[in-house]
Amino acid sequence: MSILNKKKKKPEATTVTDTQASKEADKKPAKEKKEVKSSAFSTQRDVLVRPLISEKGTAAQEYSKYIFEVITNASKVEIQQAVEALYKVDVIKVNVLNQQGKKVRFGRVAGKRRNWKKAVVTLKKGQRITPVEGV
Repeated sequence: MSILNKKKKKPEATTVTDTQASKEADKKPAKEKKEVKSSAFSTQRDVLVRPLISEKGTAAQEYSKYIFEVITNASKVEIQQAVEALYKVDVIKVNVLNQQGKKVRFGRVAGKRRNWKKAVVTLKKGQRITPVEGV
């Protein structure tokens, strides 16, 4: 009977302060906002290669959308920061497209053009990038 009595024995009650302290220790710290890493590029001009001037791009300027060729490893945040810094405008949205290089032939030799990245930048209504317009 002595074995059964040991099993039935109730654990000692802990004080309220001990349980509160253990709960606070178990809590994880609140999530912190992620910081955007500073750009790995030396200047903002390194991100934007050139504005793309085409019939489609010119028509998109009516809707405050501008198209740029950017370097292939640039993120949307870096593109946004570069456009805002260089042209002093407010960027609402950045869409990115990875373009595959076209296959080309030079006589018997087959080749391929380089892959590149295109960014469509949407500005706040009423804002413009004048160096790109009207070209």
